[in-house]
Amino acid sequence: MRRNDGEFRWVLDTGTPRFADDGTFLGYIGSCIDITERKRAEEKFRLVLDAAPNAMIMVDSAGVISFANAPAATVFGYPLSELIGCHVETLIPERFRDRHSGYRKGFHSQPSSRAMGAGRDLFGRRKDGSEFPVEVGLNPIRTAQGLFVLASVIDITARKQAELEHQRQNMELARVGRVAVMGELAASLAHEVNNPIGAMVANASAGQRLITAGKVKIGELNDLLADIAADGRRAGEIVQSIRNMVRKGKEHHALIQIEGIIHDLLRIVHAEAVERDVTVSAEVDSDGGRVWADRVQLLQVFLNLTLNAFEAMSAMRPDARRLVIHAGSNGNGEIVVSVRDSGPGFPEGLVEQLFEPFFSTKAEGTGMGLAISRSIIEAHGGTLSGENCDDGGACFMVRLPEAQEDNSG
Repeated sequence: MRRNDGEFRWVLDTGTPRFADDGTFLGYIGSCIDITERKRAEEKFRLVLDAAPNAMIMVDSAGVISFANAPAATVFGYPLSELIGCHVETLIPERFRDRHSGYRKGFHSQPSSRAMGAGRDLFGRRKDGSEFPVEVGLNPIRTAQGLFVLASVIDITARKQAELEHQRQNMELARVGRVAVMGELAASLAHEVNNPIGAMVANASAGQRLITAGKVKIGELNDLLADIAADGRRAGEIVQSIRNMVRKGKEHHALIQIEGIIHDLLRIVHAEAVERDVTVSAEVDSDGGRVWADRVQLLQVFLNLTLNAFEAMSAMRPDARRLVIHAGSNGNGEIVVSVRDSGPGFPEGLVEQLFEPFFSTKAEGTGMGLAISRSIIEAHGGTLSGENCDDGGACFMVRLPEAQEDNSG
């Protein structure tokens, strides 16, 4: 409507026709409301939302999109005119639509500003049918027409790709760390494998001698064959442990007993401990506890801590070299594994620096072992720390969330 001064104004015009008794049209009775300020506010609202970097979508109580900004059209691949008026679940992959309907109704019953699907992976669906990961923020908007939901949608494809690349690099770094650790153990592992192989050769030779001498006793020969089979399995277990440690592949999390990890650790370091004159003992509580973890990665951490302890005690008298490993629940939902040596302890003020990448107290050290170990434990939701013992020596403490009885992953 144009005013006398020439300015055009937005008006909301409503009227009811009036008729005489004989049906003659008399005119209208109604009202004319100036809604110019409301229209200006709506235009400002649109300009603000169009300038927003995120896709913005307003949805009514029936799930119909009543407003969308330009970034929303770009993100979902729809013309803006087609986006407005369609149902919001059109923008959601079909397999999630039934679930989303329940979430939408739940939000309307208890409206509040919050993230959608906290702790879950959310996906959007473009017009061409392709899917992409999103983050969604929800805000209730109360109007005269009822409650609306303003959703802010962010395409996080680039972030997810960066996270996957970071995870891949961390996995490769951990694998390189395992290879380095196994390199340090090469001589000891060769000795460890040679022991059962030597026993197999000796038992096989004894059996041959019995056969050649014609003094074959079935029971004695059966015992020799049983020993050969047992030694073969032992050698195979050692070789498999080495293969697992240096394997390249995806993480494999499972429910594992800490007692089993400690048993594997003792088997792997046995020859090295004998070579270095270190007395190793393990104390595992009757119910050592279970954790949800990657077995190979945990073994890598404990192996690294054990080898560091061996190295730290190298200058001590042989009869003073002792390593004690303790594992059990602390009663607060954590499994605690301590690796304690009888060496000189940590240099004063350098405990935390030991976990920094490329920091090493050894001339030939890479400075990555403890840094990798801490990152592995933190990725499992735990902590790795070190401290000097009051009666001498150093102690590393690994704390991991204890798996509950009903934890199925």
